[in-house]
Amino acid sequence: MSGSSIPVVLTKSLQDYKVTPWKNGGGVTTELAIYPPGASVSTNFDWRVSSAVVGSSGPFSFFPNCDRTLLILQGPGMVIDHSTNGSQTMNEQFAPIKFSGDWTTSGTLLGTGSCTDFNVISNRTACKHTLNIVKLDTSATSFTSSAVAHPPPRRWILVVCAEGTAEATLKLRGETCWTGILGQMGMCMITLEGSEQSGDILVTAKSISGPTATLIHVSIETLP
Repeated sequence: MSGSSIPVVLTKSLQDYKVTPWKNGGGVTTELAIYPPGASVSTNFDWRVSSAVVGSSGPFSFFPNCDRTLLILQGPGMVIDHSTNGSQTMNEQFAPIKFSGDWTTSGTLLGTGSCTDFNVISNRTACKHTLNIVKLDTSATSFTSSAVAHPPPRRWILVVCAEGTAEATLKLRGETCWTGILGQMGMCMITLEGSEQSGDILVTAKSISGPTATLIHVSIETLP
């Protein structure tokens, strides 16, 4: 690829992430990525990808006009209560749930000890997101990240290694955008913009630290 057709690639490891206080003051979150750059959850933001250690039961922050996807990385899990909108039980690792940031929501820990979650929030007036779990073994596994709109004005593809260590290659229209190693909670993020960067991203990955590894694949795109 050459010129403006080259997508922007950003990689981060665990020590690169920003630790921020919860919007409701009840704890801290490890922020993997946020847009626009420099935004915060207490001001206007389009989307954020983060992880948090939940040490006690309590209310969730209120995020009007936002959609949320949440999953458990480690620990016994939680019961997520949405008041008049029902409840959801999170007692399985890497099993995402979806809910509205507009809802009055609280979490009750299951069992004893803390749990670690993974959270994607997007402002539905600006963009939308999807999240998928990809289980790896020592053989190469491939999956495709496709846009819903063709093409969306701007799109982000994030691949996070949530468990183990993975070797991964990301390609756009057959050309390699990035290849490398993702350690525990390591992330590769590709930003695609305009018609020259439209198309599917092909991800090929395998576990290199043991028999299995787990990737979290997040795709975010602005509204057309």
